[in-house]
Amino acid sequence: MHLELLKFLNSEEAFMKRVYGDEFRIDSEDEFSLECDYAKAVLDRAEEEGRGDQLQWFFQEAYVNFKASTATAIFGSYNLPEYKGFSLSVSASKQPDDSWKCDVIKKIASKEQS
Repeated sequence: MHLELLKFLNSEEAFMKRVYGDEFRIDSEDEFSLECDYAKAVLDRAEEEGRGDQLQWFFQEAYVNFKASTATAIFGSYNLPEYKGFSLSVSASKQPDDSWKCDVIKKIASKEQS
């Protein structure tokens, strides 16, 4: 990576922060959509999960490894006491045919699960 890019990624203005090695955290759904060509597939998967549970999932953050072509996005539900602790994690990985496979890796959508 270029020195200027590394300086930016470690600055307060960065939308993407290096977490560890080649892993980055993205805090904004808009930046996630801009930087990751699989973001639509991940967001669509979260929407699909919400329809099944009659919930709406809201993007919170994503952890992305551009070298490995993988990501995990974390979603929360409504900001109301009865939805406290609800979360959804969707992982995306690039397949050999250049498509993206999106899987739910964790879902807490009821008080009994949290």
